[in-house]
Amino acid sequence: MFESFLNLVVPQSALSTTLLNGTNISANSFQPIGHSGYSAARILVPAGTNTLRSSQPMEVEVYGFGYCDIYGFIGGATVFP
Repeated sequence: MFESFLNLVVPQSALSTTLLNGTNISANSFQPIGHSGYSAARILVPAGTNTLRSSQPMEVEVYGFGYCDIYGFIGGATVFP
C-alpha cells in the first residue's frame, strides 16, 4: 500500500483560508507550535495531484511510503520570522 502525506506549517491567522484541493482543512488537524503564531498539521493525501492554497505563505513537506520505496521533498518554503 502506498501513502502520501503533507506536513504543513501555517500562520494561525491563515488556518481558515488554507485549502487542500479546494476544501478547507479542519482547524482540528492543526496543533499550535508553542507561542510562535504558527500551527502544524500532518495530512494524509489522496494519490495523484493535490493543490494547496492559503492566504499567507506556508511551509510544506511532501513525503510518502510504498512497499519498497519512499520519497520526500520540500513543497514550499519561506523564511519564517
